[in-house]
Amino acid sequence: MFLTQELFRITFNTAFIGTDNLLEVNRNEISPECLQKNTLRFTDQFKCKIYFKDFCKNGCSSNKTPLLQICKECKNIMMTEIDKWNEATTILKSNPRFSVD
Repeated sequence: MFLTQELFRITFNTAFIGTDNLLEVNRNEISPECLQKNTLRFTDQFKCKIYFKDFCKNGCSSNKTPLLQICKECKNIMMTEIDKWNEATTILKSNPRFSVD
């Protein structure tokens, strides 16, 4: 039998996952807020590292494979979102402040 206990919660946008597939959260980024102030339970040095792995078995990488070159399986999974991603890429490319490949 497994007993589970919630330590804290985090909410994030996948855009914040770096190219190393790592998301690092410190004490000031956890919820509920009362835990941020609980220095006995979570010290100033507290960090939670969450490692992600690429989903695609065909070699597509979310941070390396251009959207137009993703495999058929990834296109099928992203079917409802791919137009939105294309639109976002077009907007970013038209803005000189951003660099999008």
